[in-house]
Amino acid sequence: VKGPNLMKGYYNRPEETAEVIDSDGYLHTGDLASFDSVGRITITGRTKEIIVLSNGKNVQPSEIEYKLEKYDKLVKEAAVVQDGDKLRAIIVPQPSWSSTMTDSEVAVVLKRDVLEPYNMTVSAYKKIMSVLVYRGELPRTRLDKLQRYKLGAILKEEQGARSKEHEAKPEPDFEEYLLLKRFIESEKGVKVHAADHIETDLALDSLDKISLQSFIENTFGTSVGVDAMPSYPNIEALARHVAAEKTKMEAEDVDWHQLLHAPVDNLPLPTSGFAYRFVSRLFKYFFRLYNTLKIKGQTNIPAKGACIIAPNHQSFADGPLVLAGLPWNTLSEYFFYATEEHVRSDYRKRMAAQSNVIVMERANLKNSILKLAKVLREGHRVVIFPEGARTHDGGTVPFKKTFAILAKELDVPIIPVCIKGAFEALPRGSSFMRPKHIEVTFLDPLTPFRGNNKEPLSYEELTRQTQDAIEKVLAS
Repeated sequence: VKGPNLMKGYYNRPEETAEVIDSDGYLHTGDLASFDSVGRITITGRTKEIIVLSNGKNVQPSEIEYKLEKYDKLVKEAAVVQDGDKLRAIIVPQPSWSSTMTDSEVAVVLKRDVLEPYNMTVSAYKKIMSVLVYRGELPRTRLDKLQRYKLGAILKEEQGARSKEHEAKPEPDFEEYLLLKRFIESEKGVKVHAADHIETDLALDSLDKISLQSFIENTFGTSVGVDAMPSYPNIEALARHVAAEKTKMEAEDVDWHQLLHAPVDNLPLPTSGFAYRFVSRLFKYFFRLYNTLKIKGQTNIPAKGACIIAPNHQSFADGPLVLAGLPWNTLSEYFFYATEEHVRSDYRKRMAAQSNVIVMERANLKNSILKLAKVLREGHRVVIFPEGARTHDGGTVPFKKTFAILAKELDVPIIPVCIKGAFEALPRGSSFMRPKHIEVTFLDPLTPFRGNNKEPLSYEELTRQTQDAIEKVLAS
């Protein structure tokens, strides 16, 4: 913004003035906006309000708040905050329906009728994983702007009150609930309460749900679909359903080895043809010319047999970059694992089916994992990005352990791959590739065993070793 109506700056605060008014006299307001097809501008939020999650994703809270407040029969006002590594909503309910209900009862309604419908329409990183019922008014300025810096105090106050509530309320003592509670606590390392919701309180991810599904099948002889789990208002309700449907009750740990070796003859795999190999060559020549791409360590890729290629995730170009480094003569042996968000359109779905891409289907997560296992058992190779999301700063975020479980239980080596320079060439928010140098390095294979004595590593140890190997090269 520039004009005769613009202020000269903040009084006696030259440093702060320099941060918002540049040398040409333009005021940088910090507003974020979008243009529609006819050139109209819509203000969508402010840069200072952006929430950066641990997976590197950027979230504009006002965008989510606007969507939540559309449920205006239930929601009076809402604020979205970062709570650890997840998003949480502070919701002021409409008094017309909530005044005679307890906070716990109100939370159940909000989770069912607001959060669940909202979460079904957005990407995984924009999902609200917890809700706080707030009976007062959210702190605002005289201009009705939300005072976000005061929201932390509301969270802290609620956490203390909730802790006292859990201590005062007796926990259910029927066996099905206790078994589910102990299992989830051991898997997630968090305290579980009867009123907790699978997603909005405990933040179970796709792998956690598959693990819970297998535990229920093995222990109780009944099945609860991964896609059906969020429909239960809390853990107690899920446990009561299991109690009513069970055919046995024998506590058993999840046997990933048995699960990943289950027959899956009826699961079709994607295919690839000449076009797949042709495109890989195009990518290789383009990156070599435009980004002076250097590929190293290709001799670390086994000449034959199954393996897992595990690269870090720096940009949208990472898939093609890895593809450019794979051997031409065995290219059809490599399958890529992609999230559903990357193949939403019909065109992308067709391309994925013809390009050796296994899609992680949220409605059938177990089958997605079984397809990966089938590929590896048949001696093919799988490319999995363990971070599950692009980096925010060029470094890495915690690796998810799906690839480590597959490697350990199917006894296949992991080839860590360090992608370096792609973040600078195609940073977040950029639509065009920059001519920056990129290196792709295939590192020494890792086995799921410690040394030469065949002592198996834990999933966590194998995950950590892979990330450490990549981070060492990134830092060099």
